[in-house]
Amino acid sequence: MKACAEGSQWQTALVFLESPISDSSGDQSPDRSIFWNAAINACTKGIQWQIALDLFDQLQISELSETSFGAAIAACAEGSNWQMAMNFLQMLQLQEVVPSIISYSAAITSCGAEWERALDLLESMIQKELLPNVITYNSMISACEKGSQWQLALQIFFQSMEDIEVDSILYSSVIASCGSASEWLIALKLFHQSQCSGGNEGPSAETISAAITACERGCQWQYALEMLQIMLRMHLDDVTSSSAYQQMI
Repeated sequence: MKACAEGSQWQTALVFLESPISDSSGDQSPDRSIFWNAAINACTKGIQWQIALDLFDQLQISELSETSFGAAIAACAEGSNWQMAMNFLQMLQLQEVVPSIISYSAAITSCGAEWERALDLLESMIQKELLPNVITYNSMISACEKGSQWQLALQIFFQSMEDIEVDSILYSSVIASCGSASEWLIALKLFHQSQCSGGNEGPSAETISAAITACERGCQWQYALEMLQIMLRMHLDDVTSSSAYQQMI
């Protein structure tokens, strides 16, 4: 079942649930909840979040755990259903169970453009002395981008640098957020900063693409073309996806 979850084989996971091995026939043993939690995760990863939530509803109260709620919240994130994600978090707190970093991160992802709610969640987990990770900060910055809050995204990014080792994922997100607001100069500075902190690996394709898009929106074609040349020299993917590349041919 774990292999099904990791491979997003949600159909196989559902078939497995119907087998006698996973059917406890009313027995509330831990094994049953493990099977069902894995099936919920498999459905979520297979972009079948509604089926995942239906499976969660079939679990008995005594079978519910933080892992179960975390899997359900992840399904809410896939379906951008922040209201239900908030309900699940409240249910956990009523049981006096502290949500995990994974659950909080998924809840923040579910907020989409509701950046204020996402920020409340981030502050809440910090108050509970839970240290946000790369996924948490990336979800928060993405919420800022969707909510047109590039300055807050920048603030969150610099905060993350104090807590964790910033990688290309976070750089890509904050550059994309600045680019969405046509703040191409700040995006360009962040790109150069990512080059300095990237070691010998150099910038990722996602980071360069985000910077190119920012320059395009600011009508800074010369800078966009320079970064395209970097991608070409590094033999990175997604070169032809940029409109700046179309100007070259």
